[in-house]
Amino acid sequence: MVKFDWVYLQEVWSRWQSLNVGVLALISSVLVFKATKHHSEQERQRRFKAARAMLPDALSELTTYLKHAAKSLDQLWDDFEYSAVSSDSEFEIIYPKLPVKARETIKECISQANDDVGDYLARILANLQVFDTRLSEMCEECKGKARKSPHGQEVKVAMILAAKSHALVSNIFEFSRGITKFSAIELELHHYMSSYALLELEVGTGLDKYSDLTAMTVKSIRSKEGVFSL
Repeated sequence: MVKFDWVYLQEVWSRWQSLNVGVLALISSVLVFKATKHHSEQERQRRFKAARAMLPDALSELTTYLKHAAKSLDQLWDDFEYSAVSSDSEFEIIYPKLPVKARETIKECISQANDDVGDYLARILANLQVFDTRLSEMCEECKGKARKSPHGQEVKVAMILAAKSHALVSNIFEFSRGITKFSAIELELHHYMSSYALLELEVGTGLDKYSDLTAMTVKSIRSKEGVFSL
């Protein structure tokens, strides 16, 4: 019969006590971390839902902005095409401003969205900001007595950026309304052509008002650097 040694048992407990405490502390820390992470994720999702509720209006505002911008681009092209140099100090091509409220809504969504949605919205914003800068610069230069007509290549670059931004915005509309799950797209020529039509720019199907714009669009899709790589 084995004799129970109480002293030995106490010595074993004493030796293992630190390890047991450490293991329990580790388990407790892991559980607290998971609970905190879960709470933070739920809070992020709630904030994103609140921000996304404003996204459809922001996207509609951006679509309207791009339609007005397309009219300005068409006027810029006419000015280039017909070299309509004028000494009229009042001459001006009116252009829209990138909507501040829509831009701020997208920024808020980016800060609360998961990575794939956030990256996509950031791509939209980057393209819009580049486009808005180019459009405003061309329109400002083409104004008043000392005005300078735009170069046709610059106008076509801006048209491509407008169509690209429009296509990206259109793709996320249904997600913003909670109708479908988010799905990023790789833009193809038909996306651009559809956007040109919706922006009322005469491109394709025998309506090539802007020389070689379709061919230039194809090249832009393949571009891996520069303004078209955004």
